[in-house]
Amino acid sequence: MEILEKNEKTKRVFYPQSILNQELPLWLKWTLFAVGFAGLQLLSLVFSVFFLNSTLDMNLINSILMFSVYLVAAVIVVLLVFFLRKQTFLKCLKEFTQLKTYGFALAVFGAMVVLNYIINLLYLPIPFYGDNNNQESVVATTMAAPALMFFPLAIFAPLLEELTYRAGLMDAIGSKNRTLGILCSALIFGLIHFDWTTILGVAAQLEGYTKEMAINELLNLPSYILSGALLGFAYAKTGRISTSIVGHSLNNLLSFVSVFLA
Repeated sequence: MEILEKNEKTKRVFYPQSILNQELPLWLKWTLFAVGFAGLQLLSLVFSVFFLNSTLDMNLINSILMFSVYLVAAVIVVLLVFFLRKQTFLKCLKEFTQLKTYGFALAVFGAMVVLNYIINLLYLPIPFYGDNNNQESVVATTMAAPALMFFPLAIFAPLLEELTYRAGLMDAIGSKNRTLGILCSALIFGLIHFDWTTILGVAAQLEGYTKEMAINELLNLPSYILSGALLGFAYAKTGRISTSIVGHSLNNLLSFVSVFLA
């Protein structure tokens, strides 16, 4: 009887209840996801109108767009939580002042680095394996405007994406079944970093397109999905959205620095 009670207790506390999952209503979780997912695409379309006749370098334009779009979208999701659940917002903000947040974040960051290293080793025999279109775009825009790109990569994107896919989608789907929420959010997180044009045949019309490009895009997908799963697990296991935000930020910061070390 004691063993059964102990097992039940362990099962109940494996995923501690997070502040956001406990205190945000379901409709607000879906709203966070909608703003971060669909809203980001809409903002990109709106902002891009201002550069239709621009003579600026395309990579510089993309840098400005990424900075602007991620800044506005991140501000919107933060304000949603602040104005609709101010006490919840303040509780989450307090997490960033606690040392254990950064200890957990370093752990998930380290796990992501090891994971990507293992994946790269497995793909080593594949001669055409390399960065996917998402990463190539990040490299190009970072080289075009390093000071501008630091903020969306290291601050805006981690904040926005964690509130969108972890506090939003993951909590909405997995309010009670955290594992299901982790898996679903990880899959969508991976797919938003995936270039569908290479698979749907759109890119086949572009000069220099090869089938290897499409295969390479697919080979990169597991890395993003597994990274999303690690971030989701870190959030669920610690009960702190701050853990996944800081861990995500460190991972993006590493990508930013790697651009100049390559």
